[in-house]
Amino acid sequence: MYGFTREEDEGRVSHDLLHTEFPEPLRKIKEQFAGDGYCAAELRHTCANGSRITVSTRWVAERDSRGSIASILESNRDISGRKRAQEGQGRLAAIVE
Repeated sequence: MYGFTREEDEGRVSHDLLHTEFPEPLRKIKEQFAGDGYCAAELRHTCANGSRITVSTRWVAERDSRGSIASILESNRDISGRKRAQEGQGRLAAIVE
């Protein structure tokens, strides 16, 4: 989806690699995630070719026996086409008004 090679992305923090733009400060998102163990949001990412995409992201925490976060499952779905269509509809609605 992003176009990076294994050598380019292996060992990198995904948010650094993708120059992630968050809807609110990452500190606030992390605090809420630590408590809830779940996060759902729309993020902007930069692909290897420099193009920008919007993704729907979901993070789910797996906790150990002490309740600490042991791992995080993150899934991202490219919703750029849907976002462009929504923006186009909004522009058309404004013209009609």
